[in-house]
Amino acid sequence: MTIDERLRIAQHDNELRAFLDYERRLNLAYARSKDPHPGRWLRPSAGWGIRRDCEFDASCGTEN
Repeated sequence: MTIDERLRIAQHDNELRAFLDYERRLNLAYARSKDPHPGRWLRPSAGWGIRRDCEFDASCGTEN
């Protein structure tokens, strides 16, 4: 078996694995879309999010 044949087989295996993974994800997504009671997104609390450095630095509020 030549290097070209080995590479061709490896490429085929990779493509097959990628296709099977895609098909599995597609089936899962379809099943989730048919769920009569889907899970709800949780709203982040007010404490989440990006904060400025000033909110973490105690000296920041005392400078003014």
